[in-house]
Amino acid sequence: FAKRPEFNDVTFYGPNKIIDLLQVNDRICRINENEIPRQITKRFLIFTHFGDFFAYIVNSTSLAIPNDFYIFSAKDGASITDSKVAKTVQSKIPEVAALKFKSILSKINSPTSSYPITETVVEIPQSDSWLDYKPASEKFFVGRKKNRADIIHFFKNVLNGTTNKRVFYLSGKSGMGKSSLINAVKASCSNKQYKSKFYALAVDSINAETEQFVGLAFQELLKKAIAENFLKDYESSTNKISFISAFDLLSDSSVKSIIDYLKANNKILVLIFDQFEDVFRRDKLYKPFHEFLLQINNEQANIIVGFSWKNEITLSPESESYKFWQQAKGLGIPFELIGFNNEEINLIIEQLENEPKIGKLSNSFKSLLIESSLGYPWLIKKLCIHIFNEVVLRKQKISALTKANLHINNLFKKDIEELTGIESNALMTIAKNADVGSFFHENEIGEVISEKIIQSLLGRRLIVKSGLVYKPYWDVFREYILRGNIIPLTANHILRQSYNACLKIFLLFEPGKKYLLDTLYKKMEKEGKSRSSHLVNILI
Repeated sequence: FAKRPEFNDVTFYGPNKIIDLLQVNDRICRINENEIPRQITKRFLIFTHFGDFFAYIVNSTSLAIPNDFYIFSAKDGASITDSKVAKTVQSKIPEVAALKFKSILSKINSPTSSYPITETVVEIPQSDSWLDYKPASEKFFVGRKKNRADIIHFFKNVLNGTTNKRVFYLSGKSGMGKSSLINAVKASCSNKQYKSKFYALAVDSINAETEQFVGLAFQELLKKAIAENFLKDYESSTNKISFISAFDLLSDSSVKSIIDYLKANNKILVLIFDQFEDVFRRDKLYKPFHEFLLQINNEQANIIVGFSWKNEITLSPESESYKFWQQAKGLGIPFELIGFNNEEINLIIEQLENEPKIGKLSNSFKSLLIESSLGYPWLIKKLCIHIFNEVVLRKQKISALTKANLHINNLFKKDIEELTGIESNALMTIAKNADVGSFFHENEIGEVISEKIIQSLLGRRLIVKSGLVYKPYWDVFREYILRGNIIPLTANHILRQSYNACLKIFLLFEPGKKYLLDTLYKKMEKEGKSRSSHLVNILI
């Protein structure tokens, strides 16, 4: 506008100036904000067909996220007590939709809020041993060297200011090890090399129940970073972290001061949401997350947000969540997880071989395991756990295990064949809940399923607990429980020969010529390219 003379007389007014002008001209009144108890985090001026109002978002708890809102008439300043007005306002303004309506004239106003916080922020579970079905801890994590290095490299780019991206996501089929990789990335952030530069929190999104979840997770990240002295020498004018609303987590001065500290001290905070598809399967939960991503990206602060997504989950293009998901993807840098290669599968097999009662496996049996795994990390782990149980617990001989014994449907059938009828029904209930994204909650124990049955299923490692909810130990196992079998798995390509060996064979061929195997054998031996015994394996 400054470069165009015709706009010299144009003036821009912000909301505060507009409100001042309306009040000076007696179009709206002034509200005595001293009458509102507790901390005001955000103000609205609302014009409607049924009246004009001021609305205030208020925080009356020790949490960072506001919990209440008040409404006043913009005409005479009277406190609104009509719940119908409040519900209409809530239906139009997402930021107050989940808040509790209060009035300074109502008995519901109290010194402390009774607003229930129903969800918990729980970090991704980690395995206690290689036999554990939970996501692998750093001690038992193998493979994914490139993915891990690429993600850390992205963190470094943010730190060095060589990228304007602040969002990343992991995608891959169910069972590709996304949760385990997130745990590994978190562990990298805390090693000697990076612990003074990166601080990461990885949370399980299946515990999300309300629009407050994203804010609660971000609050937990900030609190832990301060408590664990990552924000060393950080000083704040207030001891409390506060947010404007569940839809605005970065604008409050308490958060701004942390953002300034991170920039000045060249440090990065990382918040990762695992099983993120569960957020998009639940009505309205994705909206505050989408706003958070936009703010993180626009702020260009030293804060990174990541999430994981299962490729099998698809959203209808007609659904409201679809456009939010597409925009979230557009903001982020993707990291795709594919099947394990031969080397990575062997690292899992080595964990089995390290068991004293197992020992070194024959090459032929290893080849059978590799072939049966189809390159799926979850499947090779399941196969190795099955072999351990058969040999160590059931006293079977490895030589007695055939290819049929290693078929995944047979493995899952063996998991549940000794369950009682009550245990089977309970497992089915938990699987059905998980299938629709409404996980079996701890509060339901005793009413729907007894504590004894829950403990039995946990002891058999058929279900796992995350925070306050329960689910089958793997998503593929959940599919088996519900349908009695699983959809045939797509084989992931497993490279059994080195790149160099394959290239040497490829270079033997000349364009337009056909060769007999004997001719290729002689050509190989003559040029010293490779042993002829490798030829058939490479060509196959």
